[in-house]
Parts: sequence; C-alpha cells; structure tokens
Amino acid sequence: MPRERSDQSSGWSKSSLLGAAAVVALAAIGVALVASGKSQEFGVTSKHSNNGTSKTTSSSTSSTSANPKGASSGNGSASGRKESSQSEEKHGGDETLKKLSKLYHESRNEDPQVEIVRQRTVELNSKDIQRLGLAPNSSWKDFNKDVDEITAKDESAKVVYMIRHGEGDHNAAEREYGTEKWENEIAKTDEYLDACLNEVGRDQAQKLQEAFAQARKDGLKVDAIIVSPLTRAIETAKIGLGDDWDKLPIYAVEMCRERFGKNMCDKRRSVAELKEKFPEINFDYFMESEEDPWFTPIREADDHIEKRIAYFFNWLAQTPWKHVVVAGHSSYMAHTTKVLKAPYHWPANCELVPVTIHKKDAQH
Repeated sequence: MPRERSDQSSGWSKSSLLGAAAVVALAAIGVALVASGKSQEFGVTSKHSNNGTSKTTSSSTSSTSANPKGASSGNGSASGRKESSQSEEKHGGDETLKKLSKLYHESRNEDPQVEIVRQRTVELNSKDIQRLGLAPNSSWKDFNKDVDEITAKDESAKVVYMIRHGEGDHNAAEREYGTEKWENEIAKTDEYLDACLNEVGRDQAQKLQEAFAQARKDGLKVDAIIVSPLTRAIETAKIGLGDDWDKLPIYAVEMCRERFGKNMCDKRRSVAELKEKFPEINFDYFMESEEDPWFTPIREADDHIEKRIAYFFNWLAQTPWKHVVVAGHSSYMAHTTKVLKAPYHWPANCELVPVTIHKKDAQH
C-alpha cells in the first residue's frame, strides 16, 4: 500500500513530546501504546436508558483513552431542527433510532463483517471527479442495474457514497508553511481548531453540488445522510448535497471522524456548539460525548482508525438505509478501502466515491 499522506495533503504525522515534566512518564507509556494501537479503547455501553442516553464504562486507564465521557441525549427533539430533514418516521420513527443508537454504542466488533462488492460501473481512481466515481461509459442507470443484481442475491447490500470534504484552512496552511513546520508547530495552534472550508473548498463543494444534482436527475438514489461531526465535512455536505440537505434525515456519527490527535484541525467542537451552528443535523444518537472524548497529544495509530472503520461499517450494515451518503475525510476513506478490501485510494478534495457493501458471509 502506498505511503499514506496526512489529511492536510502529505507526510506522516509525527508524535510530539508532552510539555509538562510531571507527565513525561505517562507520555512515554502513551507513545508506546499508540504505536501498538492499544492506547485508545472505546467505552462500552453498560446501560441504555429508554430515551437513548447511554452510560459508559471504560476498559482502559490510559491517559490517552478514547473512552466516552457520557453520551448526549437521545430524545430526538432538539429545538430548531428542520422538520423536513429530520423525518425520522421515514425509517421507523424514534423507536428505531433508539435501537440503532443502542446498537451503535454497544456493538463494537473490531473484526470487519462487511466488504466492498466490485462493480464494473465504478472507477475508484477516476481522474474526473465530476463523474462521481462512475467508470467511463457508465451511467447511474447502469450503476443502479448493477446494484439491483447484487441486492437480488443479497438483501444486506447497500450503497455508500463516501465524500471527502473540500479544501480547508488547514490544507492551505500546510501548503503555505510546508509539511514539517505544519506538523511540528502550526497544526498545534488553536487557530486551526476544527478547521472550516476556505474559499477554494466552498467552490469545490459548489461544483460537487452541480454534479450531484445532475446525478440525482440521472438516477442516483439516496435516503439518508451521515456526516462526520467535524465542521469541514458538514459544510461540504451542506453545500454539495443541495436540495437533499433540506429533504433527507441527517445524522452526525462520531465513528466516521478523521484520524484524531495532535493536530487541532481534527479536534471537534462540543455537541452543544455544533447543534447551535447546524440545527438541521441530529446529534442525539451517535455521538460519544458532549466534549471531544478522543483528542490526545499523540496521533491515532493506523490499526486504531481501522478498528473505528470496522465498528462504523459493521453498524451501518445493520441500519435500514439502503443508499447512504457519508461525508468525511481523506485518511478515513483511504483506510476504509483497506479495511473493506478494495483497491487503495486516496480521495481528492470533494471527491465522491460510490461503493456497494455487503456482509462477508453473503454469496455472490
């Protein structure tokens, strides 16, 4: 597999020393653990209340634990939410969401249970991202025919449209300062906390909107939107999905965040702040805690992000949605191709990659 780039465009992230002398020993332990992918363990829901609120217990005492500190409310009634975009009854209503929330917080199987089905109509490394991943001479009608043939043999199959965010302030900063200075100095400053799209990124998202709108007319199907809770991914989906943003249910899911740790651009805002900024999104069921539970001074290890990807797709395979947009990040998407056993692919900004997934034990 080619050497991985960081979300900011290139270069491996370098672990940094903790500043305080009092925690030097803990930092050394943390570095060793992260290198082996064992420093961050996700909390396991020990009790799930009737309103969807989860209480968590930690399986790790590491200072870099990714254990949730308490799940946000799951009552599904946040004020200011757009009724059209939160039509929960379309998928079984509030009770279904509570069940999906319980499943999300309790079913943390790190062994991938799903994989990507190869399709003749999809080209992962297309140079023309305006084609939204379609192979040359293929149409969305052809793609749907492919999917229909797959689902006729396997009801577990579903389509996932993975979208990488547009260019953010952090991407431009790394280009300006160079990867070494970015990684060792600039990326750690609060200026880049949960980086937003810049003007270039917004223009890219607008072009995505045009291509996506045409694809919808040509037959692309979608019935739910999942977003990473990082602002640049949300902004990309909000612009890029056009009218569908106002019509479809939208859920923020913690597990599809970018590789976390060290770089402030990958630290998320509080759920309360995100709800205020994006009231049309449902943050009530699939977030780990009110504040960022995972951010550490040490970059997330490869095997750890791949565990998160397995958790996410194992859960997604059990949801009722058959055509799902997942708006996220480059490193996450690149590792997804590895976890789901597809050709390695590092997506460009605002690239959409359509894949069909199915449970591994299904026959084709």
